[in-house]
Amino acid sequence: MLLDRDTANQLLTPINAQKPPFVFHREQLLFIAKETVLICPERGLNPLTQGGAALTRIFLMANDHFYAQHPETTDHEQNALNLLSNLIPSVEYSAPHAFRNAIARSHLMYGRFADDLKGDVDYIDVKARFHKLIDLSPDEFMGLCFGLLFKYMNATVESLVSNPDSLFLEEDYFNRTAVGENQLRNFKKEISATPEELKRMFERKLIGPSDFTLFRAKPFYSSGGRFFCIDPGFLAEKLETAPFWRTMLSMSSKQERDAFLAFTGKVFEKYATWLLRESVGRDNRHNQFFSSPKYERDGTEVCDGIVLCGCDAVFIEYKGGVFTAASKYGRNPGNLHAEIEEKLIRNPEGKRKGIEQLAEAIRRTCRKTDFDRIHGIDLSGVRRIFPLLVLRDVTRASTGAKWAIRGLLRCSRYRSLLRERQSRLATDTCCPTRMAGAAISTLRRHGPWF
Repeated sequence: MLLDRDTANQLLTPINAQKPPFVFHREQLLFIAKETVLICPERGLNPLTQGGAALTRIFLMANDHFYAQHPETTDHEQNALNLLSNLIPSVEYSAPHAFRNAIARSHLMYGRFADDLKGDVDYIDVKARFHKLIDLSPDEFMGLCFGLLFKYMNATVESLVSNPDSLFLEEDYFNRTAVGENQLRNFKKEISATPEELKRMFERKLIGPSDFTLFRAKPFYSSGGRFFCIDPGFLAEKLETAPFWRTMLSMSSKQERDAFLAFTGKVFEKYATWLLRESVGRDNRHNQFFSSPKYERDGTEVCDGIVLCGCDAVFIEYKGGVFTAASKYGRNPGNLHAEIEEKLIRNPEGKRKGIEQLAEAIRRTCRKTDFDRIHGIDLSGVRRIFPLLVLRDVTRASTGAKWAIRGLLRCSRYRSLLRERQSRLATDTCCPTRMAGAAISTLRRHGPWF
């Protein structure tokens, strides 16, 4: 039994000042689970039966690991990076996630929009490759995950008290489905690992206290013919991320992986363009959306999209790349800064990315003399320009990356980068401190606002 009866009853009792309930956050639970895999013997004391004080102490000790001390400095940018390197992991695991949107996005991206790019030089049939790897189509895999997720999303403390085994899956759980025996075996292997396998994987690849990527890869713990879900949130993420990561990790060379990232970046752009176009609509009296606008002078692309709203314009860039686990979970400001520079400012080859792309577009179209005109778009009535980055980051750094961009754009270096690119606008206004780093899921939720 996971909880002793007194603890379970306390969780079920209405809150009162004399006997407050236990409150633990997700990052603590995951950290303790990881440390248990790495350190604890197979047989030992169950801390959940040792009373509330012992359990509380364990969680408080876990909490002490989620902060990295950095040297004090008067540099505003460095202070922002120091703060964000500690905040990003915690925000990522604590923030709500729109799983329904994410699942629909994955289905659209690797179906409808990937098929639209069959003639592209980097085209990869993700669905076919995924099927070849695990003998399950993405739809079959998602169906099995849905079945498991339904069970765990409907679990309650009451059901746990009445049936202590309700959170476990028996080996024959899916035997009555139409899926073949070999396919079920592959599915279980894909989503679960034994304690010994988890320990070997963690010992071989562990970045920091908040690195739970292996639990993301294997959200089920397998032991004695039974399965236990370590974190239902990671199971839900599988519905979105499995086709991408399973395909990506099957590629042995950097050249293959780079080509795959380039292709999925194009798929993401098509999805984001469709989402904005559908949100704005054809008969919108207030907003106009222009996809991939081109300069009249040379026909090159200005940015990925522009939205006009009265005297305001939004210049948009989509970024479908992923941040590394080391930059997100290592709590190292240097790694975080390098990743933001490479993915969102300028890469090591000197190619403009994200912010610099937007800054250059604003410079060319808004300079006082010899400015570039955009085919089919009249900026003469525009008084303010808002740069916008739309991020994907399928490893769920989107919330953290959004915090990072917003924080860093309040630093003088990035403000000046954009302000130097002005301006023939009547009021000489660009708004870099209002620059947004929006996760695609946020854009999806707020799309009807356009």
